[in-house]
Amino acid sequence: AVIIGCVAAAALAIVLDALIRLVEVAVSRRSRPLGITAAVALLVVLAAGLTPVMSKSLAAGKRPKVIVGAKTFTEQFILTELISNRLQQGGFDAESKTNMGSTILFNALTQGTVDCYVDYSGTIWANIMHREDSPGAQEVLKQMTAFLKQKDGVVCLGALGFENTYALAVTHKLAQEKNIHSIEDLVPYAPQLTAAGDYEFFARPEWQSLVDTYGLQFKDKRSMDAALMAKSTLYRPIRLTGGSLTTILWFWTIRRRPFPHTTRLYCCRLRRQRISGW
Repeated sequence: AVIIGCVAAAALAIVLDALIRLVEVAVSRRSRPLGITAAVALLVVLAAGLTPVMSKSLAAGKRPKVIVGAKTFTEQFILTELISNRLQQGGFDAESKTNMGSTILFNALTQGTVDCYVDYSGTIWANIMHREDSPGAQEVLKQMTAFLKQKDGVVCLGALGFENTYALAVTHKLAQEKNIHSIEDLVPYAPQLTAAGDYEFFARPEWQSLVDTYGLQFKDKRSMDAALMAKSTLYRPIRLTGGSLTTILWFWTIRRRPFPHTTRLYCCRLRRQRISGW
């Protein structure tokens, strides 16, 4: 494909060069027929080049536009692309807006600058609803769904069928050296370790509850992209990561338009487990 593109570009450059030369000859000879021929040929080449672009723009203009939002990490980028592709297949003109923080993205949804995005019930429960209790996954999803619809006109489209739970991870080597098999085993070594988490991990109530319950005191804490945390545990000084095991929430704003049922997009939840479940 690259070679074909290069050949086509080279051929187009040769044709344009020849036509420009023809215009120069027509001007120097003051030949109207030759000038008209060169001008028509240039217009034909220009029209041929613009036709695909114009056709795509016109086709996109006839399709309903949907803006899909995403947060700042790899999982969100992948999901946004999958969703956008599915929307395109369903007859929509999908556009992605990425690298948005949780609160900014949620506000964009409620204000109508984003039509839909993926989120996590634990994030909504803690950051939007400001709840600190844990009534269980099903009750969290039920109350959150009702809250969002009543307060902001946002529809939660249901669970994707898998859950997202935060977990603490160390390398197998470190676990063997220190005989670490649980969070309790980790506590005596925590002051020697630097913990890494995603951009929201250390601000979440689950983290504070974990620290309070076990008395964890790490030497340092670092926030980084989730995609980098697994590799970071292989090198000092990052020796422990608090990583998300992945999940998703789908939202749609009622005020914009009915959700396209043809795309079959769903919403998933994050189980906010009690500390004993970590």
